[in-house]
Amino acid sequence: MVSRTLTAALLILPLQALALDYLVKLRPGLKAASLGVRTVKTLSLSHSEFALVRADDLARIEHHPAVEYIERDAEWTQGEVTKGPELSWDGAEDRFGLLWGLSNDGRNEPDRNGLPGIEEGRPGADINALSAWRLERGSNSLKVAVIDGGVDYTHPDLAGNMWTNPGEIAGNGKDDDGNGYIDDVHGWNALMNNGNPMDENGHGTHCAGTIGATHNDGGVSGVMGNVRIMAVKFLNGRGSGKTSDAIEGIDYAIKMGADIMSNSWGGGPYSRALYDTIKHASSKGILFVAAAGNQANDNDRNTYYPAGYRLPNIVAVAAHAFTDALANFSNRGNNTVHIAAPGKNILSTTVGGGHAVLSGTSMATPHVSGALGLLLAKAGRMSPALARERLMMTSIPAGIYRRHTISGGRLDALNLLRDTRPFRHSPDPTKWEKMVLETPYETDHPYGPLLRTAQTFKVPGARYVRVVVERFELERNYDFLTVKDAQGEVVDRVTGKGSTLTSEFAVGDTVVLEFSSDTLTNGWGVIVREIQFIR
Repeated sequence: MVSRTLTAALLILPLQALALDYLVKLRPGLKAASLGVRTVKTLSLSHSEFALVRADDLARIEHHPAVEYIERDAEWTQGEVTKGPELSWDGAEDRFGLLWGLSNDGRNEPDRNGLPGIEEGRPGADINALSAWRLERGSNSLKVAVIDGGVDYTHPDLAGNMWTNPGEIAGNGKDDDGNGYIDDVHGWNALMNNGNPMDENGHGTHCAGTIGATHNDGGVSGVMGNVRIMAVKFLNGRGSGKTSDAIEGIDYAIKMGADIMSNSWGGGPYSRALYDTIKHASSKGILFVAAAGNQANDNDRNTYYPAGYRLPNIVAVAAHAFTDALANFSNRGNNTVHIAAPGKNILSTTVGGGHAVLSGTSMATPHVSGALGLLLAKAGRMSPALARERLMMTSIPAGIYRRHTISGGRLDALNLLRDTRPFRHSPDPTKWEKMVLETPYETDHPYGPLLRTAQTFKVPGARYVRVVVERFELERNYDFLTVKDAQGEVVDRVTGKGSTLTSEFAVGDTVVLEFSSDTLTNGWGVIVREIQFIR
């Protein structure tokens, strides 16, 4: 039902807003011509008919019997948070050693210039690609649609794995296969309404490279060595695009038989049109992998779309770092984000045959898309809900992800292929005991720059240990209180301001507290007076 407050709301919109377009969903069986107004564009999708109209025509159609609902044609954006320069090294040179997301040796994270960085990582905090590839490298019959700003389909690392429409003849200006799209050889450009989905800024190409750069001993390698990458462009060169183009692009991928859609974009308002289109993809058995966002927000409190739609085919992905900790920019959500994957300082392909290092949940998303592609190649088509459940339950559990994702873990491709489900600790919440520290753990108040302190607490005989942070006032995302177990695994990180925060638990009888600050703003600090444990 169309809201009867819509007309009144339009009266107070600024003139700039009145120039925006609105997306009108037609009732089943009806066409845009029945509205009796000029349309900017009509969309005959496989599940619905839509019309794009100007704001000044809304009053005439608000209560029209052909209209099911109306919404603003909102804007969406791509999601990387940092981007290094295009790298100057020879693209034919093998750079697999810098792909820490596939194989992390603790020393192989690239810096923004594509050189080995100086930060020490956590060996093995990767997707376990080398072991997974002994079982499966993908399939040329499997189609992964990259819904983004296009893909450089001529890139040497990608050309061999690009999808080619077998019914289309390139460049003849005809719809050879009668699918309603002209010259859609490698995909579709919904933004310009043509068959050339060439990338303009490298974002979509970077995502495509992580999914399926060829395994040919040169350049970089994707999670899948064999795949067909379908390029679907709806974002412009500035990285933004409209709902109308997004749903057209998604519908194209549905019609052309995509198995998985990889979506490294988001940030718009709730859109019923987008929800309905993704729901239609779900009805066709298509997985929709989506970036959780890069605002360091809790998506349980502030929903981030499209990752936040509650649909069985959506997989919302957070980003983790080389150190096996959630990336400081990554959104999270104990009830809304499904899994974490490598997303900080990721080397992959970019436009013009080049390579670049990018960070963001945009980079984590294609790791998951590729791993799910390996699963479907090995196990065959399965329902999106079943594939998502297997993805989560085979993830590597760790405290740092427990509070921030539904699965409580990070992607492991080998476990996914084998359906190996690691044990997930679940201590009885009624069994926690308290111990007040004789000497509290605390920083100076205020603390100084470049401060590094650490202290270990042991409770003999304990099976689980956690701490209660009585008060913390830290520069958000720059200064941290890190909680680790006896093996050095990060189980929680505290930043920002708050009080009476109970950390995630460390398995065993030991918990280590580490405090670190940078050179800029220094706050009050932290104080811990209480430890909790279960014997």
